Amino acid sequence: MLKKWLNSNVKQFLVITFMSVILTLILFSTHIYEYIVNGTVFSGSGDGFRQMMPFQMYLYEHLSSFSSLYDASFGLGGDYMKGLSYYYSLSPLMWLNFLFIKIGETVGIFNPTTIHFWPTNQLIMAMVRAIITFVVTFYLFKILHFKRSTNMIATILYGMSTVVIYFNFTWSFYGNLLYLLPLSILGLERYFQQRKIGIFIVAIALTLFSNFYFSYYQAIIIGCYYLYRLIFTYKYDIVSRTQN
Repeated sequence: MLKKWLNSNVKQFLVITFMSVILTLILFSTHIYEYIVNGTVFSGSGDGFRQMMPFQMYLYEHLSSFSSLYDASFGLGGDYMKGLSYYYSLSPLMWLNFLFIKIGETVGIFNPTTIHFWPTNQLIMAMVRAIITFVVTFYLFKILHFKRSTNMIATILYGMSTVVIYFNFTWSFYGNLLYLLPLSILGLERYFQQRKIGIFIVAIALTLFSNFYFSYYQAIIIGCYYLYRLIFTYKYDIVSRTQN
């Protein structure tokens, strides 16, 4: 029974991930075309080029060389991990990205020492975050018991929104919030309906660790959602108001 359940869930996850990749390629098709044909990556009028990518390059150079966390060239001198914690320095996804880049640099595939590499990385990571957003959003609507067709439509509307494009290219660190918030709500619903709190704890921990900006936003939204769920119970809930 357990093996059958695992096979079913793994198969569904792989199908959803594959569909998310297809939708992401469609969503970013114009940007991929511009990159391949003209060598340009859209950033917009925000801080995509002026701050975000130079910060990524700066962090990668220091973290990959295991430099001291104090850098005299950082402003008037300071702890760059703390100073850039509201951008990328504590993001687990960015750490994985840096690890992948380091491996590529070691084997001679990538050259992250020039700023020209980072727009390419910006495009790739925007697509990775979009894929994660599609997958998480699908499972959120699934636990809310949307019909399959409604679930797909809602997932596409959220995952292919202009917000996903805009924030993944301009203020790209906000792209993490687009999947961390649905993941937190998914974890909360899983607790109400299945009495399982693990996903919620992981989602909140990732949010707190990744960016303190996100914590403020999510505290307000999750708090309001929690109060709403206390007042209006769902027929699938197994956790009572008293237990909450």
